[in-house]
Amino acid sequence: MQQPTIENVPQNQKEIIALVCKESCRRLELKRTPARQLFLQDFLAIHSLFRTTYPDWQPEDIFEKYTVPRNQYVYRLFSDKKLIATRQIFIADNKNSGPAWASDIAGVMTTGRFAIGSRALVHPDFRNAGIGTLLFNMSNHDIFSNRKLTMILGSSTSIGAISLYLRLGAKIWANDIDNLPCRNNSRQKAEILDQLLKSRELRKMRLQHPVRYIYCRHVLPDGLEKRLWSNQVGKGPVTRADNGLPAAPLTDLPVNNHPAKPVQ
Repeated sequence: MQQPTIENVPQNQKEIIALVCKESCRRLELKRTPARQLFLQDFLAIHSLFRTTYPDWQPEDIFEKYTVPRNQYVYRLFSDKKLIATRQIFIADNKNSGPAWASDIAGVMTTGRFAIGSRALVHPDFRNAGIGTLLFNMSNHDIFSNRKLTMILGSSTSIGAISLYLRLGAKIWANDIDNLPCRNNSRQKAEILDQLLKSRELRKMRLQHPVRYIYCRHVLPDGLEKRLWSNQVGKGPVTRADNGLPAAPLTDLPVNNHPAKPVQ
């Protein structure tokens, strides 16, 4: 079954019903509430959903101190009135109103208002059904079309998550490839990251340092485009060790298997 997207749904429809195949013989009915600002009662429900994956986490591990309720939006998917997936978007009014890691990028990209997206968290009972991808497509479309922003930033240490974000149109901040803690030049580091992202066996591994990624609504000027990297479209730094040297082994890039604190 073809996965539904927000583009197929009328803008004035208050609730979006999406049918997603979970198994060949099972169809899952999802109900999406309209995007709205994050309220106090949302925190408890979102915290409860996070604890299905990270039982030791406290609310302060999920909700960063810099967030402002009027600038934070929540996207939610329900099944049988049960919250099964959520993603949060924080809208920064200027480059100084977000965390330092995002402000650095916003300053270089000379953007005004921008968004910071969290990961899409899906309840364990509803994973591997394309729900996270559906939620990302819906929330990104809303930010670009209805909130009139041109850039969404994010950060992750998860190999599997970064690979998914690239397939959904994100690009990696190239400086983060140069800063990877392995003894190789930039091209070799890009080759290592490329191998990691394409390896099914390593999807559950995590980098020791986060990699920042960007969704852009418009095509960027060449000067800014060179600051981004994507192994999915063949742009950015060369992903082959074409200097005559063999590509560095995967073990040169430190990874770990511990859950990382989410970047909101």
